[in-house]
Amino acid sequence: MLNISEDIKEVKGDDLQELFGIRTGRLVLHWRDRLLLFRFPEGEKLGLDLRAEVKGYNVFECPNCGEYITLDVEVGGDHPYRAMKSAMASASRALARLERLDQKVQKATGERITFQHVILTFPPALRGLSEEKAWEVFRAFWEGLKSEYTLGEASKLLGMSKEELKEKIDRGEIKAEEKPGKRGTIRRITREEILRFRGFKVPEDEEEDEEHDETKYLRKSFKERGWGAWVNFHTWSSREPWKLLKGERHLHFHVVLAMLGVKDDGSFELPRTGWIDMDALRVAWAWAIEQVTGYRFDWNEDLKHQLDVRPDSYFTLKDKGRAKLLHELKYSTRRWAVDFAMRAIESENVSSRSPGPEFLSCRLTSQENSPDPGTGNVKEGFLDLWRAPNKARAFGWWRCLRGLLGEEIEAKKRCPVCGDVVRYLGKLGWNEVTDFSEIVLVGKKGRVLKLPRAPGWFLDLILGVNNVGVSSYPTSQGSPVLD
Repeated sequence: MLNISEDIKEVKGDDLQELFGIRTGRLVLHWRDRLLLFRFPEGEKLGLDLRAEVKGYNVFECPNCGEYITLDVEVGGDHPYRAMKSAMASASRALARLERLDQKVQKATGERITFQHVILTFPPALRGLSEEKAWEVFRAFWEGLKSEYTLGEASKLLGMSKEELKEKIDRGEIKAEEKPGKRGTIRRITREEILRFRGFKVPEDEEEDEEHDETKYLRKSFKERGWGAWVNFHTWSSREPWKLLKGERHLHFHVVLAMLGVKDDGSFELPRTGWIDMDALRVAWAWAIEQVTGYRFDWNEDLKHQLDVRPDSYFTLKDKGRAKLLHELKYSTRRWAVDFAMRAIESENVSSRSPGPEFLSCRLTSQENSPDPGTGNVKEGFLDLWRAPNKARAFGWWRCLRGLLGEEIEAKKRCPVCGDVVRYLGKLGWNEVTDFSEIVLVGKKGRVLKLPRAPGWFLDLILGVNNVGVSSYPTSQGSPVLD
């Protein structure tokens, strides 16, 4: 395991005043800071440790962004804020290794690694699919179709008996290639022929083919390309996470794809363009679902309306790409409890910050809607769901990234704005910051915004902690204004 290290240097408020010139601070808020407003009495009754204490500020120095301050907090082991901090640490470790790999690739090829975040969803009819079966589908998608198949293998892929397949070959409906074998001539059916029979087509060069056609299939699987990926499986909708408590699952994969091929001799191969045909990707995902689950798509309708396959973004690690990758890794690894808490905060009035009836309160005593409906064990079922980890699985060369680098990489604290390594200067109390020179918010999608005033939720948080009057708390505009 890598250790998150900080260059700690004790600096008092008076020293910082001398460094900054005045008692001011550039405040950087993160969207996860809103989680500190979360209140959940029902959960605490079940045994969740949801303590949250805001103590003051941490002070950092970024080589690109300069000095800035963030909230200094202490939370209980079950608090969703801690879950996001854990996801951030995991993402930071991955980013440190990928940065070093990107440096090696750039030195060897003169180019940078292109990353892409892809989301692969299951149709609603498969919402009861087990996690094990879902991962089996993804593995089938990752590996793709082989270049050729025996008649027995091809008959299973096409959903017919071996005898039916032979009849179609004799009638010329399916072409089989004859190849020499140990016991004479054997017949093989190519991947392209299987796809042709099913009504698909394989682009000669999908990276240069700009036509969109729902019948395309990926020219090569990601495994054949030798790429790497960080993959997380989610069973809930970020917009409506409480529905998971009612058994309404939304199954999908988050895939952070590194578009870099690593050959057996250790050399690198980069695609000519950092672009993947999404229609071809959708067909490949649907094919994997069919082969593993037996589900059959209406290829004219379902691929457009039931199968959500989309690229979230393309980026490299130059400029703000580091912060972007850090966000994508962290976002994919977040737990259900984080989305649950954030939606509760966003939906309730500012005085409550507790989940309302549509979230949980009226369902904790309902055996029908229990997180463990088979036994009605609401407490254990809900606690298991709340504490369930969301560990990423690595595919391709990402699985052996540490060995690929040939060295141990130390992960350090990162700037939430630009993703660069920062230096930790120390802590400040509430009374040691009398004004904010600037207020910056890092949003859910990694978007950085400069705020003209302190947001209302931040004032709610601070005023609740300090119990001071609204007019006495500093903002970048001199007087706070609630959102």
